[in-house]
Amino acid sequence: MITMNKFLKLISLSLFFIVIFHTNTYSQKLLTIEEAISHALKNTYSIIISRYQTDILDNNVALGNAGFLPDISADASYTKSRNDTKQEYFDGRAVDRNNAETKNLNAAIRLNWTIFDGLRMFAELNRFKSIRDEGELNFKLQVENTINEVVNSYYSIIKEQKTLDVNVKNLKLSKERFDILQTEKQIGTASQFDLLQAVVDLNGDSSAVLNQQLKIIQLKNNLLNLLNIDNNDFAVSDTFIFNSNLVYEDLLSAALENNTNILLAKQSINTSRLDVSVARADWFPTINFNTSYNFAKSEAEAGLLKSNQSLGFQYGVTASLSLFNGLNTARQIENANVELKIQELNLKDVSQSVSTELNNAYQSYVSSLRLIDLEKENRKAAEQNVNFALERLHLGTITPIEFRKVQQDLLAADNRLYNSMYETKIAENNLLRLSGQLLKSY
Repeated sequence: MITMNKFLKLISLSLFFIVIFHTNTYSQKLLTIEEAISHALKNTYSIIISRYQTDILDNNVALGNAGFLPDISADASYTKSRNDTKQEYFDGRAVDRNNAETKNLNAAIRLNWTIFDGLRMFAELNRFKSIRDEGELNFKLQVENTINEVVNSYYSIIKEQKTLDVNVKNLKLSKERFDILQTEKQIGTASQFDLLQAVVDLNGDSSAVLNQQLKIIQLKNNLLNLLNIDNNDFAVSDTFIFNSNLVYEDLLSAALENNTNILLAKQSINTSRLDVSVARADWFPTINFNTSYNFAKSEAEAGLLKSNQSLGFQYGVTASLSLFNGLNTARQIENANVELKIQELNLKDVSQSVSTELNNAYQSYVSSLRLIDLEKENRKAAEQNVNFALERLHLGTITPIEFRKVQQDLLAADNRLYNSMYETKIAENNLLRLSGQLLKSY
């Protein structure tokens, strides 16, 4: 059974750790939101991978990849053979050689250049550029999502730190209430029930503080994982900074022009149009220019020729046209046109979704801003009420249970205030993301 003295020692130990935690927090180096975002954009693996993927798409935008440049190759061969040869000619001559050696040497440099392919090469080059632009937009989207995660994580720590401060103040009030009741118990004006209830409340408030400290540590670890850094000796800001001048009409206009998902949908339409052009190229003939420089030499110990050597150019033009390929070209063109219609519908769907999400975020933003003003008034009244109640508790004109109710009202008012601040910041950040202005804001 825990005696009152043991309990007081436990409370003193808890308060000691709380003081140490706060002192350590204030002594840590401040990590600003801008620094946190900078770390994330430099170190996050998803950002690095997305950048490399964009580099690959950029490398694919090349004349050779689209088919503009010729194909040049060189080849050579040397063969040697030994055979038993027996030959008889009409003029009476005869050749009978055993182990006759034959040598053949061939070498050539060849060029094949497609000079017309139904404009496929032009469409392919533009298609690679469009795919590269899609990659850039996907990279931008990854950056925006990362910034969004960092901001949410960073301000959640600020909110929980505010909550910790509230819980610490609440614990101090509970300790003061306990001290008053303990003194009154000693002089016989307070009951054992009231003192034990104060002990229960004080213990519960101590647990709330310790749990809140653990929650902050875990949130900081999550932020460090997001930033991909090891140093956990940091503190975040203790202030919510809001932009209270956001206008819905301006945000909607910016979103329809700059929202990354809408831009991606538009770029997908462009790529689909180029897919149609690529498919249509199969209706046209393909014309190739080819040339080669050849060298050939052979030597034989038996046969008609003792040696033979040739050296020279060869050139020409070839044309080919598919007359029938099972209607595959028509099928591919039809499929490309269907895909184009899908992407056009997808743009409308994405635009509608962005508009709806923007409207919801703006309503949340406006509502949260109003709630902040309301909760500030509520908190001010609740704090004044606690001060009055504390004086009355000292005078014995209010019961400990009534004081506890006033104390909890202040705790709830503080928590509502900081929740409103957090929700406002998250809504504001979401509006910037949806309107395509997030990258400019940090």
